[in-house]
Amino acid sequence: VIAVKKGCVIVHLVPHSVVDLDRFWADYKSGQLITDFSNRLITAEMRTAAGQDLEIGVIVLGEQYRQWRDHLTATDVQQAAMKLQSVEMSTATTPDPTAVTADTWEDYAESCLPGDP
Repeated sequence: VIAVKKGCVIVHLVPHSVVDLDRFWADYKSGQLITDFSNRLITAEMRTAAGQDLEIGVIVLGEQYRQWRDHLTATDVQQAAMKLQSVEMSTATTPDPTAVTADTWEDYAESCLPGDP
């Protein structure tokens, strides 16, 4: 929660992945986010005290969505590269198991490339 004003709460949510962000964005665009927040955050007591039905209003800025998507996409690429770098190659996947010994995919790739002329 960033700020609270009469009738208004400003919340900053941090997505953990592009998939989560895209699901959140789709729910926002369809109106499902308003329904979900209203059903979960507004109690019967709040409705009774207000004397009317209440609804949560949600505003998500498209520019912030795009910035988060760019950030998460870059992060996902970096994480995928780090995971790929840590993958160990099995000699059973090479054409001649005795010809190549590699502990990482980089070593395997180097062993498959032709030598310098």
